[in-house]
Order: sequence, then structure tokens, then C-alpha cells
Amino acid sequence: MSFLEIAKSRYTTKKYDSTKKISGDKIEQLKDILQLSPSSINSQPWKFTIVESTEVKNLLASNSAFNQTKIEDASHLIVFNVLSTKEYFEKLRLENAAEGSKMYYNNFLKPIAS
Repeated sequence: MSFLEIAKSRYTTKKYDSTKKISGDKIEQLKDILQLSPSSINSQPWKFTIVESTEVKNLLASNSAFNQTKIEDASHLIVFNVLSTKEYFEKLRLENAAEGSKMYYNNFLKPIAS
């Protein structure tokens, strides 16, 4: 199946079965996949948090405008956090980046974003 066919066949889950749980093996595979998500200059300016705790899911659900039941019933919840400031991104990611990546960021990407 081609990537386009996969994208066309995707769907949004309307309801989760709260009695079914994703196995630990599958969660570990998902963590590996998320860790390998590509980004520009290999910076990965995000963090994924996988929530299994019913207490935390309920807290998050109570602050959700339209997805409260889905959040409560889902086996796990993936919270996607973007590193919020350019300064934080630069400190966290660029201090250990390869010299070529630093040069590319400082000379080409940073001026466009400013």
C-alpha cells in the first residue's frame, strides 16, 4: 500500500473501548517510533508524554472542550509538547548539535524566523 493510499484510508476514532488496553510491548514500539520522528536539522523540538494514569487522564479530560469521554476511555493518551521558545530550543538542542547543523540554523533558519 502506498503512503497516499494509507493517508486516504485513515479515519478518526469516534469512541474507545475502556475495557481494552494497549500492551506494554506496543507502547514501547510507539515510543521508539515517536523518538525517531524527523525534524529539520534533526532538532526534534518536541516532547511526547504517554499518559496511562486514570487520574491524570481524568484531569486532562476535565479541561478538554469536546473530547472528555474519548480521553477518559482511551487506554493511553499521547500529549505532544512543543518546546515553546526560541531561546529554550537553542539552549537545549543547539549546544550539542554538529557544527554543520549550528551553521545552517544560525545562517539560514534563524534569520527567516526573526
